[in-house]
Amino acid sequence: MNLIHDEAAFAKDTILKRSEQYGFSGTIAVEMFLWDIELAAQLQRIDARLILKGGAAAQLFLPLEKQRGSVDIDMTVTASVTVAEVADSVGKVEKAIPSLHFKPYAPAAPNLKLPLVTYFVDVPSAFQPRGRKNLEIKADILLENAGLPTVEIRNAETFALQVRRISTPTLGSCIGDKLLTLAKASIGMTKEEDYPKQMYDVDLLSLGISAPVFADIADAVAKLTPIEASYRGLKTRATEAIRDVQSLTSSYATIDTSIALDDNKKSIRDFQQFLVNQDQRLAMYGWASRALRIRFLARLVDMMLSQAIDTSEAAKRLNRADDLVKSLDLIPSSDIQQVRKDIIGTFLTKVRYFKELKAKPLSRVFWEAATPDNLDEVASLLNS
Repeated sequence: MNLIHDEAAFAKDTILKRSEQYGFSGTIAVEMFLWDIELAAQLQRIDARLILKGGAAAQLFLPLEKQRGSVDIDMTVTASVTVAEVADSVGKVEKAIPSLHFKPYAPAAPNLKLPLVTYFVDVPSAFQPRGRKNLEIKADILLENAGLPTVEIRNAETFALQVRRISTPTLGSCIGDKLLTLAKASIGMTKEEDYPKQMYDVDLLSLGISAPVFADIADAVAKLTPIEASYRGLKTRATEAIRDVQSLTSSYATIDTSIALDDNKKSIRDFQQFLVNQDQRLAMYGWASRALRIRFLARLVDMMLSQAIDTSEAAKRLNRADDLVKSLDLIPSSDIQQVRKDIIGTFLTKVRYFKELKAKPLSRVFWEAATPDNLDEVASLLNS
């Protein structure tokens, strides 16, 4: 089929084996990710200005056991690219692999400010009989060069295949881009079902990150915010967008409480069932902790944008918070109740679900209490 990647990876037996090996509920996550990567690589082979971003790109920075599925691809550009040039690249991919069919998509009410080209791509499935409907991959290509730094990734192992070579934004740029998708009140995504996958990626991508990664996060947020705002006719500042992220993650922190929204819970359950391997699926209190940790990260970015701290200090505080969470496992069971009570005592204001926290795991309570400014106080409670 003139594939860039190993053709054996697309075989039915291989997909079945990998789905079972990496703990996915079915084969769809593996097969669609195969084609996400192959399609992006094919387009990039023809036009090196096209780079992969979004969820598929994010998985290339994660260890195998933490990678999730992605059902579509997002690409952007590193230089000016026209709609006609994209169409030409698409035609060349179809010529190289005749079993692929790109169908241009034109929304009924397009946003004329948004330089986006969308295709729905029919790709052959190892699990569909001949003559039946193939898989369909959505491909969004944003023709806007934001000037973000990029990296070429070679021979990356994923749950679906070994990625031979593909260019993406840097790790920090990926995190910054995904953080902004959570700015619901301004420039972020609007569909509730989109938030769990973005939070999953931001949380796992930001584990153990360094000062240079934080620099790229802040750079991406600063550069992307005015671009995204312009598409919506807004004048949102980067600090405002990051505070919108904090608001959205605060709302998801209620996911394990009596005031949780059913739609939010359903979005998480659906996401975990279809796109997350079994070992990485969290209970709702785990998702509350995840949302709160992202809020902590967003507060650090806010402080960097406001020049209250530098990138080294941001990295130091996030990594220290993560280390403190790990230390909770060493606390004797006989002390857990008192430690929980002490941490709750640091709250400046009581949240609506205050009483429910008295029965939550220590890690959940920690992230509810922890801020970039009070880590010394919380740490003293754990070491007393």
